[in-house]
Amino acid sequence: LLALLSLLPRPCPPELLRRALLSASASEQTGPSFGALVDRARAAGLVVALPGGDLDFASAPLVDGARGLLERGAGDAVALRTAAAEALLADRGDQAEGAAAAGRLLLDAGQGERALGLLADAAERLLARDVEAARAAFEGAVAAAEALGLPPSDPRRADAILGAARSTRNSGELEAAAAMLEPLAQAELPDAQAGRFLEVRATLELVSGQLDAAIATA
Repeated sequence: LLALLSLLPRPCPPELLRRALLSASASEQTGPSFGALVDRARAAGLVVALPGGDLDFASAPLVDGARGLLERGAGDAVALRTAAAEALLADRGDQAEGAAAAGRLLLDAGQGERALGLLADAAERLLARDVEAARAAFEGAVAAAEALGLPPSDPRRADAILGAARSTRNSGELEAAAAMLEPLAQAELPDAQAGRFLEVRATLELVSGQLDAAIATA
C-alpha cells in the first residue's frame, strides 16, 4: 500500500489507490481488504485522510522511505510500478498528465515500448499549455527511445529529441535546446524529421542573434 501511494500522484483518491492495489495483488486471493490496510496505515500514523477523503503520507520522510524501499528492490518493484501505471491509465489515461505519469512508471518498469508511445503522445498534448510538463514528457520519451536502443535517425527517437528541444527553447533555455539537437546533426533523418530539425535549429540561431547562420540553415 505505501509503495503504491509513493508512486501515484498525491494526494491520492482512495479509488485510484484501491485500483492499483487490486492490480498489484491480482494473483492473491486472500489478505486484508483495502479498507483494512488503509485503517492500519492511518492507525500507525503513516497515512492521513485529507478533507474530501484523499490519502497522503503523514510526513515527507515517509515518502522518501517508501521510495527508498522500491529503489533497493524491496518487493516486486516492477510489478508495483506497472500496477500503478495501469491504475493511472484506467483512471485518467485520457488526460495528458495521467498518461505522462503512467509512461514514466512504465519506463522505470522496463516497458520502454509502451512508455515511449504514452510519453510522446502526452508531450505533444501538453506543449500548447504547459511547456515544462511537455519538456519532462519529451525527455522521458527520449530516455525510452534510448532504452530501446533506437538510433537518432529513427523517427520516434528523432521526434522525441525535437520535441524536447522545442519545449526547452520555448522555456528560454537556448543553449540547452541546442545541445539536445546535437545527436541529430550527423544523423540521416527522414524528410519530415529533417525539415523539423532545420526549423528548430534556425529558430535557435535567430533568437540567439546568429542571423547569418539562421539564414543559411533556413
